[in-house]
Amino acid sequence: MGVWLVIIAAIFIAIAWVSQISPGGGRRRRRDQPKPKPRTPSSGQITDPRLAAFIPMLEVCGTPDTPSVDQGETILLIANEVLGMEPQAAVQALSEIIAIRAATPDKDAFYLDMIDVISSNVSRKQVIELDEVLVRLSEVEGLPTPLQMRALQIFRTQTGVMA
Repeated sequence: MGVWLVIIAAIFIAIAWVSQISPGGGRRRRRDQPKPKPRTPSSGQITDPRLAAFIPMLEVCGTPDTPSVDQGETILLIANEVLGMEPQAAVQALSEIIAIRAATPDKDAFYLDMIDVISSNVSRKQVIELDEVLVRLSEVEGLPTPLQMRALQIFRTQTGVMA
């Protein structure tokens, strides 16, 4: 029962977060906000913060190349409910992102680049909301492992979010 409450809470937070970053759904970039930095080759072709958000979610799963069934279902549910993706499109996007990540030689640099894509293109509030979603995702199968905590800590360090 507790797992379902966590999943439902994560969905509502993710819906609020995505509604802020979806095209036409969020605020316009203010002039005092920094412009996005050019992407490095390690970031692949991912420049959409909604797709880049899959990477921290996968990293927080603890096994980014093979998330557990519960974690995978939660990520797909978030993609469906929050990103507005059809189930088949969400599965395809997740598969492609896992393949891009697997083909990337420097996984840590790729993770940092995806965090940069997110933090450069969304508001501070949205970054904090994503952090809350990541915490809930890390708790899908119980207490977070040290590997999951490391992924959360890297996200927080790069974005300046305090726990």
